[in-house]
Order: sequence, then structure tokens, then C-alpha cells
Amino acid sequence: MSEAGKDLDATEQAILFAAARADHVDDLIAPALEEGRWVVCDRFVDSTEAYQGVAGASGGVMAALRTVAVGAVMPDLTFVLDLPAELGRERAADRDALDHFEQDALTVQRARRDAFLEIAARHPQRCVVVDATLSQYEIAGAIWNVVAERLLPTATI
Repeated sequence: MSEAGKDLDATEQAILFAAARADHVDDLIAPALEEGRWVVCDRFVDSTEAYQGVAGASGGVMAALRTVAVGAVMPDLTFVLDLPAELGRERAADRDALDHFEQDALTVQRARRDAFLEIAARHPQRCVVVDATLSQYEIAGAIWNVVAERLLPTATI
């Protein structure tokens, strides 16, 4: 979402994200899956649930938007990179500019982290929490180990 949308309320943001996600699923993700290809996607429906849910969008609206946007196209595996809000803010500050979500108060950032961890706890069959305080190499290794364990035994490469 562009910075122009930062003044929208949580439900309006969720609607815009759902529309963009539906387009992404229809144009890219679903066709790739139909061809038997793997798809790696950064931020999917869990992100909207965490961000806009914490901001006040109702669970009913979020569930309806998820159904409309992705239908049955849900990930087989989701990684939740877990990082304390304070450290996340420090890392984000190292970049040139923060987006409006990154500028939110630490209390909001903590609530989003809690929301992601709750989603992971609710969906342990697909969600794996990775300690993002580790080095980038350790994080990559942890992710690869899970991919190798869960996806490679059944993959046809």
C-alpha cells in the first residue's frame, strides 16, 4: 500500500490488501501452482490479520476478505520470523526510510508480534516460528532445514 493510503482505517486497509492479494493469487500464484511450481511469497493473509486486526478490523471482516482474496490457496508452510519489537525498530532504522507501519508505536509493534505468534500457535501444521535475533545465516539455515524436512521428501525436482 502506498503512503497515500496511510490515513485509511484498518478495515479499509484490509479491503485494499485483499483486492491486491486476490489479483496476485489470480495472476501469479494460482497459475504457478497449477503448473506444479513452488511459490515463495512475502506477506500473505496472516500479515493482514496481524496488522489490520491489531488496528481494529473485525475478525469477521478479515475472514470474509481472506475467503474472497485467496479462497483455498493457502500456504503449505509459513515462516514467522520472530523478533522483539525494539530490535525490529533498530534494524528498520538502519534503512533510509521507515514506512508508516514501521513508524508506529512500540506498543503497536508488540501487539503485531503477539498476533503473529498467536496465528502460528493456532496453525502449527503450517506455521514455523524462527528466531530472527539470530544472524542472517543462522536464520537461512533454520528455514532451509524446515523446508528440507517438510517439503523436499515429497518434491519432484
